[in-house]
Amino acid sequence: MNEIDKESIEKKISSSVFSENDEENKAIKNSLLAIMRELCDYTTDVNHTIINNAHRQLENCHINDIFTALLPFGDDSEYEAVGLYKMAEFDPFRVFFDCEYDEIRSIVGDLTKKKLYKGHFLKDGKRVTFEYSFEFDHSFIKLQECLFTYAEYYNVKNPLILSPYSHKSFWLVFDESLKNEGDSFDFCFEENHIPVMDGNYCLYWNIKKSTENEKTYDAKEPYGDIAKYVFVFNKTKKGNILFPVPDNNQAIVYDVRFVDRGVELVSNHDIEDFIILEYVDLDLNSRVVKERQSKKLLFSNEIFDKLQAHRRLLSEGDIERAIGCFMDWHDIHCERSNGNGKRILRYSKKYRADRKNKNMFNTIRREYISMIKRDQRFLTDYANYILEYLEYYYPEIEWAGEL
Repeated sequence: MNEIDKESIEKKISSSVFSENDEENKAIKNSLLAIMRELCDYTTDVNHTIINNAHRQLENCHINDIFTALLPFGDDSEYEAVGLYKMAEFDPFRVFFDCEYDEIRSIVGDLTKKKLYKGHFLKDGKRVTFEYSFEFDHSFIKLQECLFTYAEYYNVKNPLILSPYSHKSFWLVFDESLKNEGDSFDFCFEENHIPVMDGNYCLYWNIKKSTENEKTYDAKEPYGDIAKYVFVFNKTKKGNILFPVPDNNQAIVYDVRFVDRGVELVSNHDIEDFIILEYVDLDLNSRVVKERQSKKLLFSNEIFDKLQAHRRLLSEGDIERAIGCFMDWHDIHCERSNGNGKRILRYSKKYRADRKNKNMFNTIRREYISMIKRDQRFLTDYANYILEYLEYYYPEIEWAGEL
């Protein structure tokens, strides 16, 4: 892509005559020179961004397949050694339901009428009864929203996380003052017929998330009357790339560049709080991972047809191809259907990540997908993931699943 010859343009404007009146001619020249300088700066910046983006796609500097696993809370160093990091800190008052979405909704109730259950705790050796309810935990959904943001800046292979337990995580809600009054809390899940994972669990993934406050910047570049600040994030000791994004909705990111030592991020702020993700390769041969795989509790967002996400739907064949990569995916079989089957229950807005650009497209038609899973466990979760994936990459179609 050719550079703009700003000096030549300025010479042509300076040597031109726009008016016989000297003052008027001078004023027109100055105005044109100012406009052309801004246009040249802008065009140069756009050209550099296009080149950098093109190079970025060629580099192996992206977030690859993402794995999630629900693991017993224990020694984090053992999990981190194989590439698994906590998605959120452990909390004894967080539980994971062990049932399907429709049953969860019936247990929890709705916003107008939450269901209450009885439990008990010990206070001065005496058993005290209390009431509690459930409230959806958005911690893991917010990480999905974070990945959507990252996909705007980086080559993320697939920003949609397959994580059924992210939609089954709930807080136990009761009078906060009771936590300081007693111990040995028993929520009587079995007596209340509430299926939750027995024991203390945490959700893990092969991404290490951290925050950082960069008070200094590496360089400052002029951009017309605007200063651009360049922050540098060096690779880790293991050689992994750190992927930063400003933790500030008002910040403007002009560019992200991959350099030998890591990542350069260009922003309009000289002080930024950053969210930083480090992608870590998962050790698929480790004991921890193989154990989760054997129990079908290791989830991966790998999609077999890696090219499909870069295409538009132009024909009936393209629609078949889009559905085709889920024909036999994670024990689930998908194919086009006529809409006469039982509709699959979609997560309500409360239970799924907010994709802000979701309503920017007008749908041109509805497509029905029949979904068959040999093992019925997680059927609703897998079905919702497939529909969300198709909506994300092909928003011009209204996708509906059925049994």
